[in-house]
Amino acid sequence: MSTRKTYIVLGAIIASITSYYLLRENTLKDIGSLWKLSGIRGVAPAFVLYLLTYPLRAERWRLLLPRPIARREMLKIVAFHTALANILPAKLGELAFPALLKKKGIKVLISGSLLLLGRGMDAVCILSLLLLTFSPLVGSSLIAFEFGFAFFGFKAIDRIFKGILTIPRLKEVYSRGWERFTREELTKAFGITYAVWIIKGAGIASLLTASGKMKFIEAFKGSIGAECSFLIPISGFLGLGNYEAGWVIASGTSIKEGFFAHSFLLISSALIALICSLTSLKTSSTDMEDMQGRTP
Repeated sequence: MSTRKTYIVLGAIIASITSYYLLRENTLKDIGSLWKLSGIRGVAPAFVLYLLTYPLRAERWRLLLPRPIARREMLKIVAFHTALANILPAKLGELAFPALLKKKGIKVLISGSLLLLGRGMDAVCILSLLLLTFSPLVGSSLIAFEFGFAFFGFKAIDRIFKGILTIPRLKEVYSRGWERFTREELTKAFGITYAVWIIKGAGIASLLTASGKMKFIEAFKGSIGAECSFLIPISGFLGLGNYEAGWVIASGTSIKEGFFAHSFLLISSALIALICSLTSLKTSSTDMEDMQGRTP
């Protein structure tokens, strides 16, 4: 059995165990109650904050990618990639990113390597934020060091990547990817990454706070801890099990609150991707009508 298939099978087992637990007794009923308790006063602000992370992610990718892509197009790519990454098991959704960018003329090798760079930034940020919630002094010191190293240690980072990417096939990754970065661009991309995770965590925290079941900092811990669980390659369909386990470990609360937050993210990401699909169809239809109108 290949490694990928093994991850899928393990992810399916985790998702099945989580589903079994959620279906037993009154767990789903309790989660429904959390939706009612939060109401529109909790869901609306949380959705707005989550939606705000999309243009920020799009801007980060525009900084990292070698070819300029219109903000609107990059926003659509982010929406589709996020929805698929949330749904498909074993990180299969990540394949959507290089596939979508290939249509924009960016080679899979380049976009795939920059996706790894972006995910590396995500990992550093969410782990640092998790540490910040448990030890503010240590966490804030680490974050300050990261920004200082990204800016003042840029040449050292550049030498590291230049040394790693010596394989002939990967030299193009360096020349068309990393080599063109400036320290200002890297630092800005790093700052945007932190902003994305802080805003997303704040949105989830506001949602749980509105339900009256959790304090803001407690829910923020749960949100960041849940995101950390996706650093491991094993994940099930819809990410069931991973998110809930990270939430419970970080916040110390029950799986019910974790699945409530998870269900909000799944529904929101699917809704945003659907809106982008509909706007794409509308734009394509309008363009076709304009072309037909100009045809003599």
